[in-house]
Amino acid sequence: MNTSLMETLGQHLIIGFEAEQVDNSVRKLLDTYRPAGVILFARNLRTAEQTAQLVRDLYAHLPHRPFLSIDEEGGTVDRLKKFLPPLPSAESVARTGKPSLAHQQGDLIGTALRLLGFNLDFAPVLDLRTHTSREALAQRTFGDDPTQVTEFARSFIEGLKRHRILPCGKHFPGLGKAGADTHFHLPLVDEPMVGLWQQDLVPYRRLSKLLPLVLVGHACYKAYDFQTPVPASLSSRIIRDLLRQKMNYQGLVVTDDLEMGAITDSVPLREIGVRALEAGCDLLIVSSRERSLHEIMTGLEKAASKGSLDLERLKESRARIARLRRGLDAPPASFNANEFAKLTQRFRQFSEQVQEAEVKLHAVGW
Repeated sequence: MNTSLMETLGQHLIIGFEAEQVDNSVRKLLDTYRPAGVILFARNLRTAEQTAQLVRDLYAHLPHRPFLSIDEEGGTVDRLKKFLPPLPSAESVARTGKPSLAHQQGDLIGTALRLLGFNLDFAPVLDLRTHTSREALAQRTFGDDPTQVTEFARSFIEGLKRHRILPCGKHFPGLGKAGADTHFHLPLVDEPMVGLWQQDLVPYRRLSKLLPLVLVGHACYKAYDFQTPVPASLSSRIIRDLLRQKMNYQGLVVTDDLEMGAITDSVPLREIGVRALEAGCDLLIVSSRERSLHEIMTGLEKAASKGSLDLERLKESRARIARLRRGLDAPPASFNANEFAKLTQRFRQFSEQVQEAEVKLHAVGW
């Protein structure tokens, strides 16, 4: 592979891996693909101190200031519960009727991520809860009302930002009407444009200036891609026409994981990255398998070499990426065990506070 071209294309990647440390396999992976950042999962985390060391080592090994990211929502998506008390779900927080508690949750997560060295959290979820999506989204949403979702998400975002952690709204343009889990299947959303605009898109429209990144999901929306089913993450009608032009979004657009069944079942790996960048995405998440990463990057390199991938247009994308990365903080030089111990107690107290608020509201018939 062309090393110079690989480094250029790598700036559109956020990658994951299996290890708990920067061992030889991880170093080789980082040196080969030179990604814009990494994403860690529960499989990479063992203890708080080990996690902080891993994040520091990743930062030190990458040549550019990297995105050091994680999915930390609370509830069913709580990567930190290996060494911190579990946090309540978005649904539980919203049931209290107190957006201040969403702010507190964002503040606690922001504090933890800052102590561990992360700078990007793929949260909050901005999807609306409906009967259709209840099973797939579980307790990850702030409710079925777009105004309520906006209010609670805004508070969560402000809590994260207190600690200079980048938030990312997901899963654009909304999985509320999606009846299948995109980890496994491609949902077809048969909702008219006006319905999406007045419901699912409200949180994005109202919070766009607070969101430096928006993550695009893999559902297909018949109102936009009505002839052939296309995942939103590969749809220029969704990304360029709707998000960029109609909504005038200026931040980074990132794909959901490109290894999910919703997309890999219908699009060859060597085409996925090319189509996502052509549709208007800035960053591509490839969460685990090096084989998938190799196939996606081979497809990108081949398209670039043949001239079918517009590298000049991608310069604008990399300029957006570079502007956001300039403001990223480095991880702390060392792990502060005393502060982390205090945080453990705060996590526990917060969960108890949310439970008590839920019980009180249930007692009065809320």
